[in-house]
Amino acid sequence: MGALRGSCIIRNSEHRSLLTDNANCAYNALMNEIYTTIQAANFFSVSRRTIQDWIARGYFPNAYKLNPNARRPEYRIPRSDIAKIIDLRRQQQVSANSD
Repeated sequence: MGALRGSCIIRNSEHRSLLTDNANCAYNALMNEIYTTIQAANFFSVSRRTIQDWIARGYFPNAYKLNPNARRPEYRIPRSDIAKIIDLRRQQQVSANSD
């Protein structure tokens, strides 16, 4: 599977669909085990810097640096951390809609 960029392609043995709404890319995104900061940013429709800020704030507790000694280290974010943020956002939407 390729990286997430503006749109997603769901691939399975039966069909291929092009989805242009990033919010509907959960199936494709969750099939990957590890995300780059760019993939996570595209998925959540935020900047790469925002993802790095979220990592610093502890939103992705299992994120790790590929090369900790690099001047600008690249992070990897596990699928489980992405799923937790998705669940949190869904809960917030449900509670906002029920008010």
